[in-house]
Amino acid sequence: MKKQLTKRQVLFLVIITTLANKTQRLPSLISAQLGRHGWLVFVILGLIDVGFVSLALLANKINKSKTCYELCKQTCGIFIAKVVVFVLGAYFFIKSLLPFEAIHDAFSTVLFDNLPWPLYGLFIIVAIILVCIYGLNAIGRVGEPFVYLFLTSFIVLFGLGVSTTDLSRVLPFIDFDVPKIIDACWDFCLWFGGFVIIFMFMGRVKEDDGKMGWPIIIAVLAVNLIMAFGYMVFYGLYENLAADKVNFISMISQFSLLNVDLGRIDWFFILFYQFGQFICIGLYLCLATKCFSEVFGIKNRVLMSFIVVMAVYLLDVFLFKTVGEGVSEVSTIVKYVHPITVIGLPIFFIIIACVARKKEKNAIFSNNLVKFKLLTGISSKNIKNFIKDKKVYKSCDQICEGEKQ
Repeated sequence: MKKQLTKRQVLFLVIITTLANKTQRLPSLISAQLGRHGWLVFVILGLIDVGFVSLALLANKINKSKTCYELCKQTCGIFIAKVVVFVLGAYFFIKSLLPFEAIHDAFSTVLFDNLPWPLYGLFIIVAIILVCIYGLNAIGRVGEPFVYLFLTSFIVLFGLGVSTTDLSRVLPFIDFDVPKIIDACWDFCLWFGGFVIIFMFMGRVKEDDGKMGWPIIIAVLAVNLIMAFGYMVFYGLYENLAADKVNFISMISQFSLLNVDLGRIDWFFILFYQFGQFICIGLYLCLATKCFSEVFGIKNRVLMSFIVVMAVYLLDVFLFKTVGEGVSEVSTIVKYVHPITVIGLPIFFIIIACVARKKEKNAIFSNNLVKFKLLTGISSKNIKNFIKDKKVYKSCDQICEGEKQ
């Protein structure tokens, strides 16, 4: 298989997808339910992500350069492989709705509120189709230089918010309702678990020696902790009005002194940051396209890309009456499936990766014994006894000695 990404590109894509999904409507939705304690959702679900991304990376380390489909097919058969890959494809498709709705919100209600979204949304759809057609190579190369501009924009906007917020509004920390926090974690789990994209990178990473784990773990942990503090800054700015401020990234810098007499110069950084949402959509739908192509055996990438991307557009235009309603409907349905992908799949892939490795070792051992039998004339009876007794002979001398006995 042709390797499509470098380890650094994988790290950057994980950073972009992990951060971009949490910086639009999520803080506003959490504030409506938890108020000043909403930062705990980022901490709790962030730590869960760190734990299971570690398992996902361990599965990738055990796996020997096979894609997730090839690994499932070798271990569990074609039917199970298609089921697992279909679940992944459906999950990526649903996850793509979050950044797509974020772009819809930013363009139709913030930037160009006088233009019809169904019309100019088609231009975005065409661009996303092209991204899916060019595939992971293009996404990885675009994401590699863009991540610096993306993070710089976030740091500037975040810094402007920190300089104007009142963090005393999130105090006291210890006075919180545990059942209510657990319910909030359950309701908003869809915005987390972005590390699942790692399963689709199996067998597609250049020079993957199994050592790309710790940078990704640190990145996932850092992003979630930063967003926990970002929520404090956001709530410190708006307090009880935070639930009505639907776009975190454009609202966090609203009261900066840099806006005086110059207009909102932070909008340049907001626009740069929004491009990260576009990369998220392209990546999720590209991975969904790969999954559905393998499941249904469709090799025409252009056709499959067109079908998958247009499905997102049609859902957005005809099914979701408003952006808020769309996000709410999706999260309400997917929260019941989310644990299967985020918790179940890492454990599943570790198990089948271990099984596949054991099968390979047994096959190599058996083949070596058969080859040595042909060269030395060892009887088939002794070969079977060696395998039955699970004796591992590391050298020809040991095998010959066993034959003599």
